[in-house]
Amino acid sequence: MKLIWSSSYLAACSCGAVSLLASCQPAVPRHQGSTAKQLHQTTNESRDFTQQIAGTTLSIQMIAVTTGNQDASQTMPAFWIQAKEVTWDLYDTFVYELDEPGNPAEADGMTRPSKPYVTFDRGWGHAGYPALSMSAKNAEAFCAWLSVKTDRHYQIPTQAQWTRACELSLIAEETLQSHAWFKSNANGTTHPVGEKLKSQIGTYDMCGNVAEWVTTSNGPALMGGSYRDVENPIGCAVVQVPVPDWNDSDPQIPKSQWWLADAPFAGLRVVCVD
Repeated sequence: MKLIWSSSYLAACSCGAVSLLASCQPAVPRHQGSTAKQLHQTTNESRDFTQQIAGTTLSIQMIAVTTGNQDASQTMPAFWIQAKEVTWDLYDTFVYELDEPGNPAEADGMTRPSKPYVTFDRGWGHAGYPALSMSAKNAEAFCAWLSVKTDRHYQIPTQAQWTRACELSLIAEETLQSHAWFKSNANGTTHPVGEKLKSQIGTYDMCGNVAEWVTTSNGPALMGGSYRDVENPIGCAVVQVPVPDWNDSDPQIPKSQWWLADAPFAGLRVVCVD
């Protein structure tokens, strides 16, 4: 696994991000002197929403995120981030086409990953556990499917979006044990999402459990660290760049572009921008 550290990532939220469409709710200016918790409670609490997934009994909770008092030329539009990491419950629906049939033409145009040739949950647990080992291409296809199912725009977070949400979570080193699964407390496996304490803005497992796909100017990467990392490589500034070793043991020829046989630490949390 390749880890890249840089203090610049803590300021990455000022870089470009996708634009909101007209139907999105506008960002509320950040009040000077407000803490992240106060800011969320006073401006965003009523904007959090629960997304029902058509054709299923499943839903996901989305948390509104403000973008701060930034220079006008660098302003990042407000967005919503998933409270918890995507679980197998929902990912199985996507992969195995368990959702109810919709418009045939719509279904014909939907790209889904190939069925995995092994059980990628590693026997650690399935219902309620974070989906893992998907490639970035797989994660992008999931977001496209989710967008069709909900008539909203879902996507992999940009690095700036993910970093902003992580920073607002205010997970300190001294409280990491209460908020994150990592090497010293995870016993070598992932754990059901949402078992640790909720962050200041209402998210869970932003650090640890599974690392989460983001898009960067240099391509996809994972952020946050995972269940197998020691305490220091856990946090908002941790970036893991994909390497061929993540799929080294895949026996298929050519190797799968959808699943990463040696990356059980790779997971996903989506954002909504519309």
